[in-house]
Amino acid sequence: MQGDHPEYLKVAACAKHFAVHSGPEKDRHTFDAVANPKDMAETYLPAFKALVEAGVEAVMGAYNRINGEPACASPTLLKKTLREQWGFKGHIVSDCWAIRDIHENHKLVNSLAEAAALAVKHGCDLNCGCAYAELVNAVEQGLLTEDDIDRSVRRLLETRFKLGMFDPSQRVPFADTPMSVVNCERHRALAREAAAESVVLLKNRHNILPIKSGLDRILVVGPNASSLDVLMGTYHGVSSSMTSIAEGIISRADEGTTVEYRMSCLLDHANVSPVDVTRDQIKGSDLVIAVMGLSPILEGEEGDTIASPTAGDRETLGLPDNQIDFIKRITGLGTPVVLVLTGGSALAIPEVHDLVDAVLMVWYPGEQGGHAVADVLFGDTSPSGRLPITVPKSIDQLPPFNDYAMAGRTYRYMTDEPLYPFGFGLSYTRFEYSDLTIPAGLHKQGRAIPFSVKVQNTDGTESEEVVQIYLKTPEGDAPSPRYSLVGMQRIRLAPGKYTELKLSLDPQAMQTVNADGTSTQRSGTYELWVGSCSPDPRAVELGTAPPMHAKFEVA
Repeated sequence: MQGDHPEYLKVAACAKHFAVHSGPEKDRHTFDAVANPKDMAETYLPAFKALVEAGVEAVMGAYNRINGEPACASPTLLKKTLREQWGFKGHIVSDCWAIRDIHENHKLVNSLAEAAALAVKHGCDLNCGCAYAELVNAVEQGLLTEDDIDRSVRRLLETRFKLGMFDPSQRVPFADTPMSVVNCERHRALAREAAAESVVLLKNRHNILPIKSGLDRILVVGPNASSLDVLMGTYHGVSSSMTSIAEGIISRADEGTTVEYRMSCLLDHANVSPVDVTRDQIKGSDLVIAVMGLSPILEGEEGDTIASPTAGDRETLGLPDNQIDFIKRITGLGTPVVLVLTGGSALAIPEVHDLVDAVLMVWYPGEQGGHAVADVLFGDTSPSGRLPITVPKSIDQLPPFNDYAMAGRTYRYMTDEPLYPFGFGLSYTRFEYSDLTIPAGLHKQGRAIPFSVKVQNTDGTESEEVVQIYLKTPEGDAPSPRYSLVGMQRIRLAPGKYTELKLSLDPQAMQTVNADGTSTQRSGTYELWVGSCSPDPRAVELGTAPPMHAKFEVA
């Protein structure tokens, strides 16, 4: 996003929310997220560290406290971790009105001036809100000095200089970017490609997908089929060209195929009218595509979720009860049912997974989402999306939401069988893995370890595969993850073709995090898996090929 010019930035990218964010929405202005040093270093901080190392220009704090310190005025996070340990040189900005929270909601200080002074002294350079209007009062009260303010102003001006705000436009390579690039055809094509690659195929019984040619009638139903809200999710602009899922299907269907659309089911409560003509329409159709799931009016940030009684949090991982009842009614009538799910979080559907013929998770797919979903449904694109989360069978498999310990959470520490494993996703072809090879003998600490693996497309469809690499390290003084994703690579193979990938394990990937948050590479036995998914037996049960597995010793 920032570009690669040696002097100027395209934009000043911002990493947020630093850190241990996403607590209960209704409590986030008062919530204290308590996390131990190991979980901080192993789970909550690595993504931010990677962004700092990549050169991100800005970091935004969160509303909540972390281990008692407000995120936007945390000496541990902003000074010790971000500035001193990681060497961050950019600027830090608060979340909107988060500085006010320090006084009014966290009640850590007695005035807004004290809150503003605390934030600036600990490194928050820019305030989204009006709390920093109190900085003059803070200086007059001796709560901070003008030098403290100058330090933050200098950082902010440095970013503005990098953006070319003070230089003649002819010197700034991005100053003459025309407005014609906004919403241009090339960008719409990119949006369509990105959305298609994100679609995750979770089930495909009897290869019902892709949709075969020659169907007489397709029935599209469901509350999200014609919704524009489920395209955009939250935090979005608008486009002059937004294609609903129903529109995408209609525009792609074969000439001579009749596509009918009927909502048939409300989003989150039972239909008021007792009249239901859907059943008869289903019996007269060759295929039903049910577009169900969540919407950003049900889940998301507080204030945006107008249909949520819990400020955007979810009390269950399942579909709304009325959607489950509807899916049960439309299956078993002799017409195949493809379930298309929208949403921005895990959807546990054990009640209906076995009932439908295919399941696609399409998330909130963006302005070209309708075309992208149709591309996958009709086989113009073979699905290659993979789950970036673990989908439990129910909320009963999860620890309490306000418990930030990682025990029992994510694929790394959850021991219960999930509904859909982390990294899972099917394709319209089948990929087989073989010949995982690691040099024999002891490997020395601190050195990269090369390995190779063969991947073959054994079926009849050209497709992309996401090769995933997982590693288990020796146990330390605290429980280590069952395995961790340490690498991935997207490849494309024609039918029958194979490739031999030559890869390596970076020493950083072989670190074990100790109880005190420090990292070390331990001697002992390491385990490596390479495959289409995390090495959970459930993935093979759902249809992926078994991963390759090997062990090696490090001394």
